[in-house]
Amino acid sequence: MTLASALRSPPAATAPARAAAALALLALWFLLHPYKGVVHDSRLYVGHALATLDPGGVGADFMFALDGQFRFSLFPKVLAAAVAALGPAGAAKLLSASGLALWFAAAAALAVILAPPRVAAAMLAALAALESAYGGFGVLHYAEPMATPRLFAEAGVLAGLAAALRGRTGVAAGLTLFAAAFHPIMALAGAGTLFLAACRKHPQLLWMLSLGPVVLVVGWFTGVPPFDRLAPIDAEWLAHLRERQVYVFPTLWPSGAFEALAARAAALWIALRFAPPDVARLLRGTLLVGLLGLLGAVLLGDLVPLQIVVQAQPWRALWLPMALGAAAAPLAAAGLWREGEASRPALGLLALTFALSDTPLVVALAGAAVAADRFRGRLPASPLIAKGLFGLAGLAFAGMTAITAFVWWKAAASTPPEAVTPFALFVLRAPLALPLAAAAAVFAMLAPPVPRRGLLAAAVALPALAALLWDNTTSVERALDSGKAPEGLAAVIGPGQGEVLWLGPDPFAPWMWLSRPAWAAPMQASGAVFSRGLDMTWRARMQALLDLGLVARDVFSQYAQLDPVVFPDLSAQTLTPLCARKDAPALIVAPVRAPQDAPPGARIWRSPPLFMLLPQARRWERIDQFAIVPCADGRPMRP
Repeated sequence: MTLASALRSPPAATAPARAAAALALLALWFLLHPYKGVVHDSRLYVGHALATLDPGGVGADFMFALDGQFRFSLFPKVLAAAVAALGPAGAAKLLSASGLALWFAAAAALAVILAPPRVAAAMLAALAALESAYGGFGVLHYAEPMATPRLFAEAGVLAGLAAALRGRTGVAAGLTLFAAAFHPIMALAGAGTLFLAACRKHPQLLWMLSLGPVVLVVGWFTGVPPFDRLAPIDAEWLAHLRERQVYVFPTLWPSGAFEALAARAAALWIALRFAPPDVARLLRGTLLVGLLGLLGAVLLGDLVPLQIVVQAQPWRALWLPMALGAAAAPLAAAGLWREGEASRPALGLLALTFALSDTPLVVALAGAAVAADRFRGRLPASPLIAKGLFGLAGLAFAGMTAITAFVWWKAAASTPPEAVTPFALFVLRAPLALPLAAAAAVFAMLAPPVPRRGLLAAAVALPALAALLWDNTTSVERALDSGKAPEGLAAVIGPGQGEVLWLGPDPFAPWMWLSRPAWAAPMQASGAVFSRGLDMTWRARMQALLDLGLVARDVFSQYAQLDPVVFPDLSAQTLTPLCARKDAPALIVAPVRAPQDAPPGARIWRSPPLFMLLPQARRWERIDQFAIVPCADGRPMRP
């Protein structure tokens, strides 16, 4: 049974009503995906754009000199052109907004194929609200509101699936190639799904799988990139990656990563029972591709760590079933509700699965929901059981929402006003996720009439709020993203070249404010999985800083919780060994409590208020003064 046949068809919406609904949903999408500036991986791509435009400045940074990843994507060229035209802040914001809009459009094109308009709208609302992390440690998110190629590749994959479901095979292939041009790894989920669908219709295509070993052998013998990476990762490099890039190895993930996958997989599996058979077969293939990617990563990335598999991270194919699983929740709820009492227990269990998705119970609940759906009608239906499950789900939704809101409120209350935007709590998705997802599911189930005035009001109010609140950057972040050094910094540092060791907050500053390479910064390790030379160089420099007590003891462990070194020791005993190195930095920029804490010959820059979080001490440390210390010989400061 399809959902269209299970639902009573409401009157067709007028064109203005459809336009108003689309505009309101688009605004909600942007509200729940606030722009946080040039952060996380977007720093790497903006940094690479600056390096492309300034080879002798930022381009001299060892991260880009030893690059192992950027040449496989078209995105760095697009971003470099945008940065040249608009500056780093304008380019990053434009590409983030464009990518989010494309993502929403592609998701909408897919949703209207899967369900009637009202349910499709609920699916988009749930997709916007629910947590978007996949894999381990919450490192990667689908539809992330930042300037990265993943955003465009994911949009291309979703649009390709929509085209395939419309029977436009050539368009689907073209859109998947578009996705691969931006991010080959993220495009694998769509390419694998389309290939499985093609094999169902044309089993003779399975012979193409036999070409895989041939291509691998020929590529290995010829050394053509990326097949020159077929060798196992050596023990030293592997040990470094398992410590710093732990999220790359699924066997090291916390259990929560698999619990979230179980909930989304259950929703998708149940929901696709209400889709046309050809649609259901195609989208169930996304689950298979995701699980095969995860299995391949475990076998050939964890147990037998081949370099090409560790770097390709095939487990990233999980982003697609995770996203579809979020959207599928209202579709499953509507279908199960309309089927009547026999399906209500499955609906109650599925609601509990999402309400308790952050607990170890979720795997058992997801399995129970799928089993209850599979054996519906064969088990005695009891209204009391369904009502009890609905009651438990309601309590769980309320309790988890209250806990999440309290945690976020406490975090915001303890954050200095300068370090958070005034509307941060409003635009944070976490406290709103469960209530909005539950409301979307109820709307899909009951299909209530939508007053025209209410729809028009939402179409006006939500875009206005989105325009006001989407940019969720602080004044400090905006100053950093602008690429223009704050007042006084350039005068204190003066002209010069060479690497800068920036200690304290905003280690992105040497690239953005000074147009110079960084001597050592945590973000430079992000590409270590793609380049052994990068990993070894970064680790050697960080080890030198660790030996001198200039960085925290957990510098090599990405997810430890030791307090950072806020005000490092700048005595001659500490700095002399560092500045005596052959590769010593030209300058050291470090926070100081007071000018007298700076070493002789240093200059003081009074900065805007900056803050560092001390997780163990549970407080923020304010920084408003930096010492500028000349380090390497032959690199004098301005007198």
